[in-house]
Amino acid sequence: MKYTYFFLFFMLTFLACQNDPIPERVTFKSTPLDSVYQDLRPEVQEFSILNNQPNKIKATKGTEIFVPENSFVDAGGNPIKGEVEVKLIEAFSLEYFITSGLATQSNGQLLISNGMINIDASVGGETVALAEGKELTVSMPTMGNNMEGFQMFTGDGQNWELDSSMTLEDGLIAVPLELLYIFGNSELIQNLHLEDDLSYSFLERNGISLEDKKYDNTLIGTQAFRNRLNMIWWLSYNMSFIKNEGSYYETVEWKERVYNIDLWKVYFDNLEKPIEELDRMVEEKYTQYLHENEDNLGQFFGNLNKMKLKYEKKIKHPFNNYYHYPLVRDSHSVEGMLGALEYFKFTEKGKVESLKSYGVDLNSENAFEELKKRNVSQIEINQILAFNLRRNALIDQLKNAKQDVENYGLITKFYETTSFSVKKLGWINCDRFYNSPNAKEAKILASNSSKTDLNFIDFSLIFPKLNARLSASVNADGKYAFTSSGRYSKLPIGEKAIVTGISFQNDSIYYAAQEIVIEENMEVDLDLKLTSKEELRDELSKLLD
Repeated sequence: MKYTYFFLFFMLTFLACQNDPIPERVTFKSTPLDSVYQDLRPEVQEFSILNNQPNKIKATKGTEIFVPENSFVDAGGNPIKGEVEVKLIEAFSLEYFITSGLATQSNGQLLISNGMINIDASVGGETVALAEGKELTVSMPTMGNNMEGFQMFTGDGQNWELDSSMTLEDGLIAVPLELLYIFGNSELIQNLHLEDDLSYSFLERNGISLEDKKYDNTLIGTQAFRNRLNMIWWLSYNMSFIKNEGSYYETVEWKERVYNIDLWKVYFDNLEKPIEELDRMVEEKYTQYLHENEDNLGQFFGNLNKMKLKYEKKIKHPFNNYYHYPLVRDSHSVEGMLGALEYFKFTEKGKVESLKSYGVDLNSENAFEELKKRNVSQIEINQILAFNLRRNALIDQLKNAKQDVENYGLITKFYETTSFSVKKLGWINCDRFYNSPNAKEAKILASNSSKTDLNFIDFSLIFPKLNARLSASVNADGKYAFTSSGRYSKLPIGEKAIVTGISFQNDSIYYAAQEIVIEENMEVDLDLKLTSKEELRDELSKLLD
């Protein structure tokens, strides 16, 4: 009998441990400035969703989240029945980094941020978790940095770790050609900023049209291919010197030159292949051409350089509005042309994702029910609706750019968005490492030079151009350090930055800011003065805009 009691006691204890509450996720770390910052932080947006069906959430700053059915579970791993409260924070500005206690560093390296979000979920005030095998699809507008090289990080807001569980999913989504190529067949020429009288397309002269509807929903209709336009053109230009040799000796109309079309055909003739395979084919074809024509190219460059003194008539440069000699510089060589491949490095991989709708309007509120009526599996429904969210975000971005061109004749704002999958809740950061040779060991200190003795100061070191912020910790001597051995020590020397200091004491707010240029060793004294919460908000907004 005693063994039976022991077994029951063991099982009850085991089950109790299995159902321990899920630890609460801390959104904002507590500081002496909470009473000041709580009204200056980004809005905590709340959404009530039903857990037993797919949901789409759209936030005020443009973030969208697709939540598959039964995504959330309780402490015992059981799907939540009924409603789940989802909370979302969008931190897309540097002043929000300060008031939210967010820094941009990862294990001693400075990060350039493209924006941060926080996702949390609860039921009746009790924290819930993402179910095993479930993931959220997120489309997030960025802070304006090009997405090349950016990765996904998770962390506590102060130190971030690369998170391989999150996958960036931009690039290989086909969109309508008229949105991607705003200038139609002149897109390439416009993108290269050639003169107005040269707004023709050598692609079109070779039977290829960026407006041809047969390229809808293919590789040509993706941002990934558009990103390659300039580089493919440049490589093709390098492969066309010999064909146009005569035009370099005489003043000949630029548009009369003939360009090598071989690299373009690699993409246009192989639309079903993975894009990284086509990139490799282009590199091989380009390299093979240069090696096979090395002698001819060497002789060509040699002849041009010998004739520098003979030809002194100036012609208008096709790329810029100035005049130059129609001769190749000494630096042109086969070796230099091979070096151009160093810039032909792109991260997108895979084939074009296609959208299968089964005849359903995927943007309608009852898209889920309509797909179920057509006997589409639950797994495929989730895939379809998640993909539709990502595609719509990209289309909206391109529509904004096209509207700019129609209204102003140019794109006045850099539009960018990124999509990724999420397998954990909490803070998420879209960043890339700051890998500049200007980053060196530096010791930056901040202190309070005002007559008021302040117990705690929230000092920030801000790099506006990098969308980066570092916080400071107080030393034994009462000074605040942004760098320290074993924590963070390398900073971009010569980069312009801003140091801010904020304090709250005896129901009063103190603030100061100073622009600096980063040196290897420097101390910044700030004279913190009385201010109000409204003035602080305005000052941070103006200073960091």
